[in-house]
Amino acid sequence: MSELQVIRGRIVDLRRYINAHVYWRRPPGPTDRYELWIRQRDGREFKVTIQTQTMPARPGHVVSVIVKTNGTSAHVLGLYNASTVDAANYMRTDPPPLLRIWEFVVLPIVVIVMAAWLEDVGMVLFVPATLAYFLVAAISRLMDRGLWALRVDRALADEAARNKR
Repeated sequence: MSELQVIRGRIVDLRRYINAHVYWRRPPGPTDRYELWIRQRDGREFKVTIQTQTMPARPGHVVSVIVKTNGTSAHVLGLYNASTVDAANYMRTDPPPLLRIWEFVVLPIVVIVMAAWLEDVGMVLFVPATLAYFLVAAISRLMDRGLWALRVDRALADEAARNKR
């Protein structure tokens, strides 16, 4: 199960890289990648990588990074800057795509299997089945993306309230 965690600290190093020709991004073309080193109060440092064009922080700023953890990996979903009282919800500014590239690779294989297994009926059923799959996949991913965006908004609001005290 994925859960949100917060990494709080001061940015000691921030580097911006430009990834040229990332075709799976919308719009296609160059996009930015930021690598942040965050030092916590106890002296531990964490490296955080964010694929975005929105970075509301600079070195020296005190930030809270909202991450979604899946066991061994972590994905940055939001950033709150306590120094400038600014925030970025990456589920809203850089949302994940609704359809995946691999789905377009699998479709021809499904056509061949349906045609071989069901013959003419398989060819007729393929179009409505494909449309239904894409519709269900897009709507479910849109709802999931919206729910994560609300959770990140809530976490950013909690960080803002925590820093006002």
